[in-house]
Amino acid sequence: MGCCESREVKSIQRSIKNNRTIEFLNVPLISEAKMLQISHLREKGDTKALEIVEYIDELNRANNWKNVKNDGWIKIQKIDGSKYNPDYPVSKIWFHLEERLPLYMILDHLNSPIKRVSWDKNFKSYEIIDGDIQNCYTLYYSLSLLGYKGDYIEKRIIGIHNHMVVVVYYSVDHELKPEIKQFSRGVIHIGFLTIEVVDGRTELCFYNQVDPNYKLSKLFAHIGVSKSDEWCKKFKNILIRSNAERKLISEEYLEIQGWPIILGEKS
Repeated sequence: MGCCESREVKSIQRSIKNNRTIEFLNVPLISEAKMLQISHLREKGDTKALEIVEYIDELNRANNWKNVKNDGWIKIQKIDGSKYNPDYPVSKIWFHLEERLPLYMILDHLNSPIKRVSWDKNFKSYEIIDGDIQNCYTLYYSLSLLGYKGDYIEKRIIGIHNHMVVVVYYSVDHELKPEIKQFSRGVIHIGFLTIEVVDGRTELCFYNQVDPNYKLSKLFAHIGVSKSDEWCKKFKNILIRSNAERKLISEEYLEIQGWPIILGEKS
């Protein structure tokens, strides 16, 4: 086993030792979130985040989504424009995994700079400017995709909303990251992720409206919606592989420690 793998094993072992109830007990998703010190979204005091969530609820009630793709494990829909910007599509991308995954693993692969750039190769940089990655933080990243070079600054808020864990994100300015010539500064009008457990399996749903601020922005945005299944497949596969490794390491570690192996997880 290489040094990187050893560090990963030790990290997981520490997580197991410190958070055994999260890893191995049959706890509801919201209880798992609270164990990770995630609080309710309304307690964050972010009016913009609450506004985005309320607006998404309105879109779902109106149910004017147009189908882009429905392939069993993934469903992609869109509407043309929003109250924030009429020119770019709002995408709704839902997919599920075959089992329940630990919440920390999903959030880690999305939010951790080290984990994210290890599997999402579109990023040129991915940096936490300030804040708490488990709660509320400011993120800067740059990416290169299909000839487009852009950068973004987002505020991200992680919280509990109804029966789900959610991540709300939208563009902000930050004095430490002024615009630079190498990149077009894009705008996230709507960013919203829901994580829930349904019938014993994890389901994710992403809502996005992005203005890349690029000469081919509108075309780029529409292509991005139709091609989003490729990104979701990559994300799904890395989660499946990481969960399999977690189970193997967990079983070996618990056996060494003499702890009972309880791997079942319910919603």
